[in-house]
Amino acid sequence: MERDVAIADHHVARVAIGTLDRILEDERIPAAVADELRGHLEERVRHAHAILGGCPGEDEYDDGARFDRADVLRDAVSAVQLRQRLLEAEREELLRLYAARDIDDEVLRRVQQQLDVEEI
Repeated sequence: MERDVAIADHHVARVAIGTLDRILEDERIPAAVADELRGHLEERVRHAHAILGGCPGEDEYDDGARFDRADVLRDAVSAVQLRQRLLEAEREELLRLYAARDIDDEVLRRVQQQLDVEEI
């Protein structure tokens, strides 16, 4: 079961990274905000890689820049708003995987719980 959760989380995190890339093409987002969100998503991908022993065709990520200016309110607000959009994309993809029967009820619930915790 842990492997199935890792596969699903890896997939939805990768979709969120793609969504973030598309948002960054169209919108002006502070670099610190984008780096923080990308770092978080890439950490989830790395975690899945560790559980799965790597994913064929996927590159490992470096840590990149980290959000270290938490005192900047504008960036914090931007990060929260953007993270909400990415969580929405992750939830949509998770439901698509479930509807396509690529994941079962238990995997759906466990990944949804992870996303709920992140949202809180």
